Amino acid sequence: MPRREVVFDDSFFDSLAAQVASERDGFGRPSRADVLSLAILPLMDVLAEDYEGNTMEVPGDDLFRVLVQASNVVERIRLYAYELNKVVHVFEVEVEHFPPPQPDPSDEYPE
Repeated sequence: MPRREVVFDDSFFDSLAAQVASERDGFGRPSRADVLSLAILPLMDVLAEDYEGNTMEVPGDDLFRVLVQASNVVERIRLYAYELNKVVHVFEVEVEHFPPPQPDPSDEYPE
């Protein structure tokens, strides 16, 4: 199976910017650059190698497919894409962050 070209549409970057801050926050959530380099860019190979085999159909839509992956940077990523002329276009992303860490109760009430 030939390797496909994968491109990220402008709408993908708009979607990412709406969900991930440009800088790391006080809760340890990753920056946009962290998510792109550590979680999303490795998925380009997954899409390029076997687009149909590594994605699922979006229910009710013949054109769009979704790649769902867990990550060590964020809890889950969904990349929405379509193929046109053997090029995979990623047009949207959904990022699920890990829950913020809970404070240790023993820090609040020293013995």
